[in-house]
Amino acid sequence: MNQERQVSVNAEKVFVYGTLKRKQINHILLEGVGIGRIRPALLFGVQLFDITDPVRPYSYPALLRGQGRVLGELVELKLGHHPEDGLLVLDHLELEGLEYRRIKCWVRVAGQLEQAWVYLYFSKQHLWQSKGKPRASISWRPRRSKHNPS
Repeated sequence: MNQERQVSVNAEKVFVYGTLKRKQINHILLEGVGIGRIRPALLFGVQLFDITDPVRPYSYPALLRGQGRVLGELVELKLGHHPEDGLLVLDHLELEGLEYRRIKCWVRVAGQLEQAWVYLYFSKQHLWQSKGKPRASISWRPRRSKHNPS
C-alpha cells in the first residue's frame, strides 16, 4: 500500500470552506497540526453566510443547513500526528459548542462521496445575533471591511 493511500485511509478528514482554506488567514493553523492532501470538494444541503464581527479583525463564513451548496477543500490531517489533536485545535478556533458545531457530512470529491467533519454554525438565532448576511456565491472569500481592505 502506498503512503498516499495510507493517508486517505487513516486520516481524519475536514471540509473547510472559509478562513482555513489555502491562502486564507487561518490556514496556518492546519499547517501547524500537520496536513496531508488537500482537494477541492463540494458540500450540498447548506447555505453560506458571511459574518463581520467587531471583535475579530476579519470577516468569516458560516454554514447552516439549507438548499444550496458550497465549494471548499477536503483536508486530510497528516499521519504521524494524532488527528484528534488537530480537531481540538480546530474546535478551539471554531468555538465548537458555542458558535459552531462539528458534525460528519458527505462531501463530493472528484465525483466520489467521502465523509468528513464540517463546522456548521450553531443556529439561525446565533446567525441573526451575529448579523450574518447570505452569500450568493458558492465559494467564500473575505469581504472588504475597515479591518480587511483587500
